[in-house]
Amino acid sequence: LIHFLSAGTNHIANHPIYTDTNITLTTSSGIHGPQISEWVLMTALVHSHRYHDLYDLQKTHNWGQRGQQGRLRTIRDNVGQRFGVLGYGSIGRQAGGVFKAMGSDVIAYTASPRPTPESKKDHGFIVPGTGDADGSIPSAWYSGTDKASLHHFLSQDIDHLLISVPLTKETTHLLGKEEFDILGRQKAFISNISRGQILQQDDLIAALKKGADPEQEGGLRGAALDVTDPEPLPRDSPLWDAPNCIVTPHISGLGVMYVDRAFQVLEVNLMKREKGKELINVVDRKKESSSPPRGDTDRRPRSPTPVPFPPLTLFRRDIDSRVPPSSRQAFFCAFLVKDRIEHPLSVRDRKTKVEAEGQGQGGKFGKVRGERRGMRFEDTG
Repeated sequence: LIHFLSAGTNHIANHPIYTDTNITLTTSSGIHGPQISEWVLMTALVHSHRYHDLYDLQKTHNWGQRGQQGRLRTIRDNVGQRFGVLGYGSIGRQAGGVFKAMGSDVIAYTASPRPTPESKKDHGFIVPGTGDADGSIPSAWYSGTDKASLHHFLSQDIDHLLISVPLTKETTHLLGKEEFDILGRQKAFISNISRGQILQQDDLIAALKKGADPEQEGGLRGAALDVTDPEPLPRDSPLWDAPNCIVTPHISGLGVMYVDRAFQVLEVNLMKREKGKELINVVDRKKESSSPPRGDTDRRPRSPTPVPFPPLTLFRRDIDSRVPPSSRQAFFCAFLVKDRIEHPLSVRDRKTKVEAEGQGQGGKFGKVRGERRGMRFEDTG
């Protein structure tokens, strides 16, 4: 079993462990919902409440004129607006809950149909107190993998579209001029926390310019982008100066709880593995993305009862033996659980430092530290 701290595995899709082995891979999908949803809300409110104008006034110690305050009377709150979620996974579910709490109508789009209450449930990792476990938040669900189905969803008078689909061959450049024209009928606002390649970036810039031109109809009201194509975004990219566009450097998922929650996913799976149950957040290699749980593909016998165990160990030498030096950086923050260690979580009354070491950018080693109850990671080098 290899567990990744990331939500997806597209960055290692061409590596030997992904392509040439049947090792079970799991991701930390589900841990990002709280902080990313707050980013989505924050950037949307920064735009709709004209915060940049207010901050400029504060910097110049200026209370503002009547005309400037009059512009603020045009602000529309979220009550009654339609919040569309393209990709109703863990992030979309949490964001949907946040915007519904603010009075928005939430609609969801998924690749496969969800016609029954059971099919709408979230079977992945859920941060306690968050998300939409039973799938009851959306007022309507839409689905499909073809353009006609996508366009039908985008035509539902969406005021704010959240893009939270994984990057695959099918979703690359999923949204372009045709889709922006549909969204332009409602002058929608777009939030992209997925990957920059989901959008046709030149078409997005054109739609933003059109939306900012009072002499033209349609276009987008604005956009908040935590991802771009490429990354880092070149200094001379026209995206920086696109009207009504907020760009942040792929940081929406960061927070002090990131590592702790990633280990919570691993902890859940180790307990399930010990009991011979299906794992969560298992990567479906056929879809080249992290999918809902389809079971642990490694069906070797498990001990039915707990037995004494050694500390859980991170074996960096296993990566060294399987992955070429030029490719090892892709496995930064990937934790390998040896099959012979079946019960690493039996001791739960002490906290120990968790330290993992992996190769980062530039060929240098970086460290990830955190604390998890009853777990100790050792780099055996």
